[in-house]
Amino acid sequence: MNKSLSVLTISALALTACASSTKKYDYPPTTNATTEIEKLEGDMAVAMRAQVNVLSPDHYADARKKLDQAKKENQDRKSNADVLEDLGYAKADLDAANEVAPRVEAALPEIVKARSDALAAEAVRLRNGDLIDADSDLKKVTVGF
Repeated sequence: MNKSLSVLTISALALTACASSTKKYDYPPTTNATTEIEKLEGDMAVAMRAQVNVLSPDHYADARKKLDQAKKENQDRKSNADVLEDLGYAKADLDAANEVAPRVEAALPEIVKARSDALAAEAVRLRNGDLIDADSDLKKVTVGF
């Protein structure tokens, strides 16, 4: 694991992608917040299957947090504008995560393939603890990108 972590660290240092603040996506005021929440939930699921949650953990986590906040506001019947504000940040963060992930994947192709293979081999069910540890190590390297 230490050798893998060293490879991860060196590869991460070679990445040229840097974290930056994201500019909120502006939804038209007449946008149906409930529809956009459902769409963004689907986009988050697609991103997770593409390993974006570990390749760009900061942006992905920020997107999840803002989406959850928007969902709560929508359930609490806050104004459409308030919900769309949080959705705008969630979408922007998810877009940023989806932009960064391919660059990280290109820098760490063997690691990403190994994780993908582990998921395909049902590592979540069979060796979940090991997968959680490996994901934690990977997130330590990719955090900030």
